Amino acid sequence: MRDDDSEASSVCSERSLDSYRRHDSVSWSGSATRLGWECGSPPPPPPPDDIIALCASTHWTERKDGLTHLANYLNSGRLLTDEQLKRLTDLLNKMFVDAHTKVFSLLLDAVCELLLVHWQQLKDWLYQLMFRLLMKLGTDILGSVQSKIMKTLDVIHECFPAELQLHNIFRFLADSATAPTAKTKAAALRFLADLAHDYCTPNSLAVALQGGAGGFAGRALAKVSLLAQDPRQGDVRQSARRALACLYDCNPVPFTALMSELPAETQAMVNGVLQQHVRRTSSTGSDSPLRTSSATSNCANAEDVYSRIRKTTTEIHTYTAQHANAECGNHMSSKDSGISQMSDVTLSNRGQNGIPNGHYNAEVARAASADSSEEANSTKEQWERLLLATHEILKYGDCRKPCEYFKNIVRVALAALSIDENSGDKENSESASNASSGWATANERAAAEAVKVLIWLCRRPETRPQWLDYFDLILLKLINAYGALNKEVMRAVDAGMAHVAHALPAHQVLALLKPVIRTRGYPTSLCALKLATEVAKARSHELSDDVVEQLMEGVAQLADHQNSAVRKAAVFCMVAFTFALGEERMQPHLKHLSVSKYRLLHVYISKQREEAMRAGAAPAHS
Repeated sequence: MRDDDSEASSVCSERSLDSYRRHDSVSWSGSATRLGWECGSPPPPPPPDDIIALCASTHWTERKDGLTHLANYLNSGRLLTDEQLKRLTDLLNKMFVDAHTKVFSLLLDAVCELLLVHWQQLKDWLYQLMFRLLMKLGTDILGSVQSKIMKTLDVIHECFPAELQLHNIFRFLADSATAPTAKTKAAALRFLADLAHDYCTPNSLAVALQGGAGGFAGRALAKVSLLAQDPRQGDVRQSARRALACLYDCNPVPFTALMSELPAETQAMVNGVLQQHVRRTSSTGSDSPLRTSSATSNCANAEDVYSRIRKTTTEIHTYTAQHANAECGNHMSSKDSGISQMSDVTLSNRGQNGIPNGHYNAEVARAASADSSEEANSTKEQWERLLLATHEILKYGDCRKPCEYFKNIVRVALAALSIDENSGDKENSESASNASSGWATANERAAAEAVKVLIWLCRRPETRPQWLDYFDLILLKLINAYGALNKEVMRAVDAGMAHVAHALPAHQVLALLKPVIRTRGYPTSLCALKLATEVAKARSHELSDDVVEQLMEGVAQLADHQNSAVRKAAVFCMVAFTFALGEERMQPHLKHLSVSKYRLLHVYISKQREEAMRAGAAPAHS
């Protein structure tokens, strides 16, 4: 048995990362007073040494009391010394095998509070914690306990540097001294995939993949590759394949370099997984690193594209206008915005340029009157090709034609989004937790291309003035497109947010986002939070205290949302506005936060400042 591979090792083998053991400019002990929580506070918990003694008791009731006091102590803003932390983490390691479910549940609550306050001093303990959490997921446990373990893993994702998490999960997967169950393997692989997909930067992955085939990363990837072809355990196999795809998408160059050092049969298997992944992403029009289509391969002749746009416009106009009125009837009180013109205008037999705007083609007319028929589906494939070609022209070509046919292009794009759009938010639906996966339908692919077209119409300076004429209609449609939970549409909207934020006035975007953040559920609210974050980053000089105050009230509510992605996006949004305004100016806008959320916010602020310092450039207003 290799000592450095076994779980019994209590210290991470990599060099300690505790060089940033400062608590930034935040005094946790004063946070409650600053936010006005001194009134009606619970009695103070016992001293930390007494709490640790209770946690060490042989009686489970005293251990339970110790964990409750520990969580309250940390939640109140108090700190532990390094010596107390060492004694406490040694005890917590033993308590992970506690047979009492109530004690274990309280243990997880206390661990989450401990990480939020002392994560910088607990980097060496992280591997032991991850090991115990993942192994516990492989046992028979209650659903409520499983949910708390997943929440604890989310806190790990949010608190610790991605490269440290990668090092530890690679170490866990490479460990030959343990025999994890299938549930534990699947949980570890999901942890790795989520980490690579949602938290890693290309640089952090490049650092973690160092060490060659004999290092933790190389040995772990060899095991993941074997699990990806396991015929007996479907959940493990799918989780392993997703992990490989997410690692590759994060940074193809170092991933490919490391894979080239592994045996030929392993390389062949991984290549097969990646090729399947690429075929799926390229079929939906997403930008995988392996997608090699050129700018002109899918770009039809410009005149042919706009000829087809003109031909399709009349058939879809009534349908689009109805949906536009439904979306914006309650939002807009004036016809000056141009939305009414978009909805009310009827196309004449000839456009402004004298080109015929459309008699009904028999096949297209049948498709327009029978949405569920094969003819209708055939027409919507046509829309996908039409929008893809328009996207390519906007991205690479001359912008005179898009300016000329702007309204027609927008109508086609909005119609494509309307067809894919599901009604209402998915706050409590089962599908809200997981976006659809697998092969996208023609409607979904057309909707994703429609998003890209609308984003490019905003990005191009030539078409942006016309975009602003229909600002509310188009931006609301893009935000509502998130509600369909179409993976490719959501990805296209995410990719376009930064461009929209740079292109449009901050006050106009935030004014539209305020009611969405306050009143709409998941996933629409998630989209609004992400866009508000990008606005804070792109146009900090345009932010006013009045607008931010109204926005933050809704953001603070979403920081306690039941969906973890919404909670995380709300905290990221507050971090972005803190750096945009400065901590002193932002402080009054945080009055709606609980103590724990206020602490979590400053954990993120500290992390972002440290990352900027490592990169050699401190953020503004630090």
